[in-house]
Amino acid sequence: MFSAITIAFGLIASVSAVAIPTPQAPTVFADVTFSLTNDITGANAKATIPGNGVDVSFEHLFLGTSIAPNNEIYATSIQFVTLPPNVSSSCIFVIEGREVVINDKQTFGDIDGNPWAAIPQKLNGLTINCRTDAVVV
Repeated sequence: MFSAITIAFGLIASVSAVAIPTPQAPTVFADVTFSLTNDITGANAKATIPGNGVDVSFEHLFLGTSIAPNNEIYATSIQFVTLPPNVSSSCIFVIEGREVVINDKQTFGDIDGNPWAAIPQKLNGLTINCRTDAVVV
């Protein structure tokens, strides 16, 4: 009789342990670092943002840097500086209806859309969105 009660309580305890939710750690996405370059002036600056898929304004990232003299952000290209290793990562923004995309396979992007010329493009008022499947634990 004693062993039957012990077994019954053991089963109830094991079922209860499974049913109790455990707290989840918050998801923290890995960071990506990219740079903007103005090939006409030689200016460049880098920024690091989380790869969480949230839009971030270029003003927030680059005002006060060499790429934004007089608070106007002009660039001809974008390039990844660092990426989380062995994961899918990408950044995207839209300028004049064109998507500019860099990712872990194509780490450089021509902002002006003309591969034969360096034409600085104004990035004020635009946002960039970076996404990665790497999660920091």
